[in-house]
Amino acid sequence: SIEGYAFSACDKLKTVKGGEGLIKIDEYAFYGCKSLEEITLGDSLTDIGERAFSGCGSLRSIALPASLKKIGGAVFSGCDSLTDLTVSKDNYDFYVSSNCLIKISSKTIVYGNDRSVIPNDGSISAIGNYAFFGCSFTELVLPDSITKIGNYAFAACDKLRTVKFPVSLTSIGDAAFSGCVKLTGISLPKSITSISGDAFRNCSVLATVEIEAGCKNYYSSGNCIVKTSDGVLVLGGSDAVIPNNSKVFEIGEYAFAGRLGLTEVTIPSTAKNIREYAFAECRDLQKVVMPRSVNVLGDYAFSGCTSLKSAPIAESILNFGKYVFSYCTGMETAVFPGYMAKIEDGTFQGCTSLSSVTLHESTRDIGKCAFDGCRSLRTIDFPDAIEDIGASAFRDCSLGEVSLPESANVKSTAFDSSVKITRR
Repeated sequence: SIEGYAFSACDKLKTVKGGEGLIKIDEYAFYGCKSLEEITLGDSLTDIGERAFSGCGSLRSIALPASLKKIGGAVFSGCDSLTDLTVSKDNYDFYVSSNCLIKISSKTIVYGNDRSVIPNDGSISAIGNYAFFGCSFTELVLPDSITKIGNYAFAACDKLRTVKFPVSLTSIGDAAFSGCVKLTGISLPKSITSISGDAFRNCSVLATVEIEAGCKNYYSSGNCIVKTSDGVLVLGGSDAVIPNNSKVFEIGEYAFAGRLGLTEVTIPSTAKNIREYAFAECRDLQKVVMPRSVNVLGDYAFSGCTSLKSAPIAESILNFGKYVFSYCTGMETAVFPGYMAKIEDGTFQGCTSLSSVTLHESTRDIGKCAFDGCRSLRTIDFPDAIEDIGASAFRDCSLGEVSLPESANVKSTAFDSSVKITRR
């Protein structure tokens, strides 16, 4: 076998010839070999690992042998010159149709490119993981035979503007359309039973989202899609108005991640949790109305929301994740109004405009890098309850002097060396 990364980024490699006895090419084996033009695969090859030839931009043709039985995800992604992909007529696991490489047993497209035409004769039931990763087409019409869209299937298709989903579709996998930065709206069929939480993350101009009436598993309202069984809002557009219908109990992971144009959000009073990355990188978000019902803020929930001026922290929050407001560079104030035993790692890391922080009297522990890089922070009052301050907690701040309880445990790198620490 050829081990993973064995020839990765060998810029001068132009020709590869696989000899007899070669059974497997491991993941990333020839990744980024941008000068690779010709590959001859031996007749004994059975397995090609994930991204084995990804980024081989000069590769024009490849013939897959009869022995091949397994192909990993994104094997040929970034092979922009690949126009001639063939499979031996004696291979009973794969075939090529209209520039689509198809696995026979599962009726799944495992690789496609800008020249592909997805067969609409009922022969395809799924789009495989990474199948069209990074392609440049502008519109997509999926045949009505397709039931599943795999993980990262159309991720990073940064020119894709419109998608027509089939009436047969039941599931959309992890990050299936992530990074489709020109996709403006979607309408999903009522057949849907599963939508991954990050399926449309970082689709920055995705404004409108809806699902066909009559869907048993989800409903849409106000450019939001909510799971019926547990009230999790799984997807929202930049034109969203979160339903205040007593049926939304949680803002799911990545639900609004990367949406531009979303300037204001009112969380309904029935919501208890805001999960990981829910509003991450919503760079236009200026105002969040946070009800007292919210108990949980997940990791990175508002990370990168550069237009937020103050931290939306409800008095009711009991579980505070890591890096929740990291790199909110426009944030100026943070007040902890309720019980907060610990400020987690990286909570305000990189908040360069943060100048005012009010800690609750209950705060005992400040995690590592909690205020790292808060260059506008010149003063802070520590409560008597403080017991531990982690490494780099206040690194690269503008603090001159701080007063701490005598018993507080302070990591040696918690503050810059220029900061004067007095004990009380």
